[in-house]
Amino acid sequence: MNNGKAKIGRLMGDLYVKVPSEKNWLSLIFGLVWLGAWAYMGIQASEAVLFSPDSMANASPEGLFLNIFPIIWIILWTFGGLFIAFALLWGFFGKEELIFTQSRVTLKKNILGFGIVKQMERAQVKDFRFEPARPQTTRNGFRAWGLVPGKVKFDYGMKTRSLALGVDDAEAKYLVELFDEEIRKH
Repeated sequence: MNNGKAKIGRLMGDLYVKVPSEKNWLSLIFGLVWLGAWAYMGIQASEAVLFSPDSMANASPEGLFLNIFPIIWIILWTFGGLFIAFALLWGFFGKEELIFTQSRVTLKKNILGFGIVKQMERAQVKDFRFEPARPQTTRNGFRAWGLVPGKVKFDYGMKTRSLALGVDDAEAKYLVELFDEEIRKH
């Protein structure tokens, strides 16, 4: 009986595993409310700065700084909002896929089909292992957003890759065994 979160299958002999992102519902709901308030305040501040009657009236060096500083602040504010929007999209719709073909291993991390794809030579993929995720701490605050390494790690050349933060430890251990068995086949 498979009661895990990962979807495991074979297509024409190739093994594929799809793992949804970790769902921390409290963080996701809080993030939605926070992003709404952030956007509202950003729009209000932008309108006040960009459309004020004296926004470009003072061309002195001090006046120029006073006109540029709010614009820089709005740009940084926007990047902060985009970061949280990305984290929310990952939390709600993020997926990791590991696909084993005859000669390659492909690692995909995507949101609604858009994302990063790493193609690796199968012979260079080694040492699948389970490492528990660190508990939520102030130093590891991005775990709630799914932005930390996963529980299943492996080496490719001189780099370590990871996936499967969103599964339980028992399922992560099962995936390690499955991947090890698949690598040994060829």
